Amino acid sequence: MADANVVQKPSTTDRMIILSPRAYAMQPFRAPNWTDLRVGWFLSLTKTTGGSTPDDDPTGLGEVIANPGTLPATDRYWIGLRSRGITMPGEMDNRATFIGFTNRGQVSNVDRVGDSVLGSSEGGNSWRPSNSRAGWYNFLMMDASFIRAHGGGPAGELAIHFPQVPANVGGYAALLAIRLTRPEPTSRTITAWVKSDGDSANWLYSDVPTDELIRDTLEATWPASQQIGPVQMNLVPDAYYLYWPFHNSRLRFHAVAVVQAA
Repeated sequence: MADANVVQKPSTTDRMIILSPRAYAMQPFRAPNWTDLRVGWFLSLTKTTGGSTPDDDPTGLGEVIANPGTLPATDRYWIGLRSRGITMPGEMDNRATFIGFTNRGQVSNVDRVGDSVLGSSEGGNSWRPSNSRAGWYNFLMMDASFIRAHGGGPAGELAIHFPQVPANVGGYAALLAIRLTRPEPTSRTITAWVKSDGDSANWLYSDVPTDELIRDTLEATWPASQQIGPVQMNLVPDAYYLYWPFHNSRLRFHAVAVVQAA
């Protein structure tokens, strides 16, 4: 974990990790010989500074990181699974596998397209991170900076949303999840499955964002999803990874569950 605070959310039992601006969290996990792996996170956003409760204030977070011609990996968001390592996903000088949500452009080698945007969405009730070039730049399967497969397009945008007005969306934390499958326990041919409901990848919102709720949700029948892959990856993911690039907001991490369904 890099540069974060553990905070008690007022009037709840929820203790959350709040990453400092442009900091990351990476946690290895063990799931030997999996053929069906499911990982979910309860996440939300809050301010960096200002106001009386900056650790619990999801208002006024909009921001644009302008692209002068190319953006480094540190100016994109990354929420997903990766192989262990200390370098950022999407960089040329590493071999790390990344499978997950990101607004990086979908051209291999160099990220040349689109600003990083955190904008208001769903009638002002949510915050949506996006790429100004295309709304469906939301999900990638990558080896270093080489893109093996991507989500979105005609099949749906797989956009992610964070509560801006929790009372209007059903809770202050949003559940995101990814399912990976492979044909054999030693295979590096991986398919990703992401819940797809219209253009949204969100599962649900909750004011009780617990590990148990994530686990119960992931162990149920996997819902209608967008399929990304199958593709052969250099390495099999063995850690989850969270990184938030914006300066005006911080990523709050409430709970996680890793379920080896098969």
